[in-house]
Amino acid sequence: MPAPVCLTLCALLLTGASAGRGRSTAPSFSDEAAEVGNMMEAVRQRTEGGTPSATRKLAAPAAAATAERFPDLDSELLGRADEIGRQLEQSEAAAGSAHSAKRAALAAETSEPSKNRAARFFAVHGMSEVGRLLGDELSPTEAAKALRTAAGMEQALEGAAGPKASLVRRAAAAAPAAPAAADIDDWLAEDSKSEKQRWGAVDSLRRHARPM
Repeated sequence: MPAPVCLTLCALLLTGASAGRGRSTAPSFSDEAAEVGNMMEAVRQRTEGGTPSATRKLAAPAAAATAERFPDLDSELLGRADEIGRQLEQSEAAAGSAHSAKRAALAAETSEPSKNRAARFFAVHGMSEVGRLLGDELSPTEAAKALRTAAGMEQALEGAAGPKASLVRRAAAAAPAAPAAADIDDWLAEDSKSEKQRWGAVDSLRRHARPM
């Protein structure tokens, strides 16, 4: 319906209502305003279609019904959000602590002299005599500490790798063992003896050589 026609219809209805009410009782301003508002709403609904006012009226009862069925819903949601936030903070703190410990261990290992690292390697792998011959030897206390540290690292690796770590350890145990310190001493003595014999032969040839 066109807007001028709607306005004309509203004016006629208002005039008729006022005239009819004048015959009985004096009209009040609030009654006339409410009546005009109702007529305008009815015209708007006819021209635009739909019932938005009814939709707005139904939204509030639906929200109230939800609140009655779940009275603690808001508090539970807020509590759950706070708990998730605390868990995230704890996870970040734990990750930061592990990262700091790893960095400290790497820094300590880097700052350690190569001589000490070589001595620890010999002590952990059962080559203390080799370290002693080379001058890279740990004290008994340091050697025991190095062995405990190596054992702890091996257990941690086995727990992380599972059965594969056991297979690697068995393969390492089946490999040929390193020569003992006594064997190394014998080999060095034999090599020195052979070297002396070679030089002795050279000197003998020089003495018996005929002059040119």
